[in-house]
Amino acid sequence: MSRGVLRVLTGIRLARFETDPRVRDALDRGFVSVGASAARSALLFAAVADSEEVVRSSAARDLAILRPEPGPSVLAILVVADTATSVRREAARSLAAWPGDRAVPSLLPGLSDDMPEVRSATIASLGAVTGESFGDDRTAWIRWWQARSGGAATAPNGPPGDRPR
Repeated sequence: MSRGVLRVLTGIRLARFETDPRVRDALDRGFVSVGASAARSALLFAAVADSEEVVRSSAARDLAILRPEPGPSVLAILVVADTATSVRREAARSLAAWPGDRAVPSLLPGLSDDMPEVRSATIASLGAVTGESFGDDRTAWIRWWQARSGGAATAPNGPPGDRPR
């Protein structure tokens, strides 16, 4: 399929090289790489900028599958700042796809969320990435994280409660 798309884009010039398997493989790898990069960028943008709650929620969930480098930073913003409960919940769930050092600071603010389903998703993700089980005891989680991280308490995107309502 990728060769077909590239053929349309490059015209007849590609036809001369199609018989060389090395060229075909290189073209396929290049197309997949560009396609994956575009998909990651689109998801990151959709996660924070789309006006539809369902799109932001789906994008947050899909970020855990693709795991782009800035994913935890984007999800941290959603956990704290998105106005939709479903988006904050999915962002908290998705953070479990990253290692604890990337996920925990982004999850801690979710322990103070007004909605039980966001707090529950946060607790489940914290347990999954740390192996610890402090339940909804925010103070215990923060103390544990401070002891492990040298004093950092929360994500750099601000304290909980800054979320617009």
